[in-house]
Amino acid sequence: MLENNENKPVTNSRDTQEVKIEQGVKVIKIFKEHVSKTCILNDFVFYENCENIIKDRKKKHQLYKRQQSFTASDKKAKPKDKSMETSVIAEVAEEISQNGVAEVASTC
Repeated sequence: MLENNENKPVTNSRDTQEVKIEQGVKVIKIFKEHVSKTCILNDFVFYENCENIIKDRKKKHQLYKRQQSFTASDKKAKPKDKSMETSVIAEVAEEISQNGVAEVASTC
């Protein structure tokens, strides 16, 4: 709790919040002594792969929309087909549920 921040916890403070030396040392000690099993860097590959999957599917969707617009220009305009968007989300969710997050990330 920080006395000079309305007795709010350190986690509610801004990055410019002044902290007394004793309280600051306690916070740094917590970070120093924490033993982590993973690292945020380990997750980057997974999220990059997911991002690439999403980009590829968006490209496919854009091509689909272009094809639809060409066929619609020949005929009367049709309502937009949102089933493609929901199917992309469903495919990603299905892949993750069947194979697990790590498996999907490694295959992407």
